[in-house]
Amino acid sequence: MAVCGPNTNGIVNVTDGIVCGLAPYAQLSDRLPAGDIALVSQSGALISSLVLRVTAAGLGLTCSIAVGNAVVLGVGDYLRLLAADERTKGMVVYAE
Repeated sequence: MAVCGPNTNGIVNVTDGIVCGLAPYAQLSDRLPAGDIALVSQSGALISSLVLRVTAAGLGLTCSIAVGNAVVLGVGDYLRLLAADERTKGMVVYAE
C-alpha cells in the first residue's frame, strides 16, 4: 500500500470533498473553493499558508498535498498523478 508521509498534514481533495489529514485548513474543506489548481508541498506549515493565500486570491483548488518525509510517495509521484488529472490545470510546488 502506498502511504503519504509520515510527518505530514495529509491530503485534502477539494474537488471531491475528501479530507485525509489534519491540516489546520482541513476543517474548512467544505468551504474551500473548488477549482483547477493543485498544491504540493514538503512543508506542512507552508501548505497551510499556500491554501489560505490561494483561496484568498479567489482561486480554487483541486487538492492540496503535504508530502511530509516522503518515505513511500514523493513529490514526483504526486506530480505524475496530478499531470494526468484532467481537472488540474496548474500546480504550485514547494520542494525542499
